[in-house]
Amino acid sequence: MLITKEIDYSLRMLSALASGEQMTMGDICSREWIPQQFGYKILKKLARAGMVSIIRGNGGGCRLCCDLRQVTLYELVQAVGSEPLIAACMEPEYECTRRLQNHNCCAIHHNLTSIQRTLEEELKKHTLGELIEI
Repeated sequence: MLITKEIDYSLRMLSALASGEQMTMGDICSREWIPQQFGYKILKKLARAGMVSIIRGNGGGCRLCCDLRQVTLYELVQAVGSEPLIAACMEPEYECTRRLQNHNCCAIHHNLTSIQRTLEEELKKHTLGELIEI
């Protein structure tokens, strides 16, 4: 599945923060129906990618620190640590027995590669701001 639960939760978390207000993780998770333990894992990934900042301590929380109109869906997928692959054979280290038997030639892989490129181009065209409608 391309849009995983993690991507969905990430979008909802960023949507909650889109107003620019600082929010606690508990408030975000409650508002967006996200399991809090999962939310914390995602928050760390979004912070590493520079999309949110985490404010620790009393009165802490998190805040959006990027312009969602400039961040693409492709960048979000990469930020949470997955690649938008339509098939396992798109992974660079995947060993396809069919390609090995046919001297690195597989019509299915060739055609899926074309679709994969189109998918990546589409993900790069759409910003999170469009998806969240800000």
